[in-house]
Amino acid sequence: MQKNNIAATAKHFPGHGYVKGDTHKQLVTIEGDMKEVEVYIPLIQNNVISIMIGHIAVNNTTKYNTNGLPSTVSRNIITDLLKGEMGYKGIVITDAMAMKGVSSVPHCGLKSVMAGSDIILMPEKEYEVYYDILNEMKTNEEFKNQVYESVKKIIRFKICLGLIK
Repeated sequence: MQKNNIAATAKHFPGHGYVKGDTHKQLVTIEGDMKEVEVYIPLIQNNVISIMIGHIAVNNTTKYNTNGLPSTVSRNIITDLLKGEMGYKGIVITDAMAMKGVSSVPHCGLKSVMAGSDIILMPEKEYEVYYDILNEMKTNEEFKNQVYESVKKIIRFKICLGLIK
């Protein structure tokens, strides 16, 4: 796909195959080992342009427990595991933020960006997310730099696809 200038997105990290339920309707949970994480390794090694984070909680693991919240707002999952341990450098995009698996989390858009997401897909309250991010950038220099890095990634992506000359 990417060789033909079509953006590929691997989804739904950290894996949706061993959960029951529908994240459109509710938060779903991985109990214990994240058996599907290894599926993403060859995708990362072959430079997949983006990875979508699923609204999936992770329980019964000390290192990656999301404390009953979706992976979409978990720094343990996005920054520590995906970007840190797995070395992913591409774009991290959320699944639709209007889905019930995450929409009940207050300020979920801001929390997802703070966790390491680069793009917030379909937020319910887009202006709230926008102003939450701007306000956090005013007082948090590290967060501000993180947002600037996300913007740079997105601009490079658009240039590579020929969307910006």
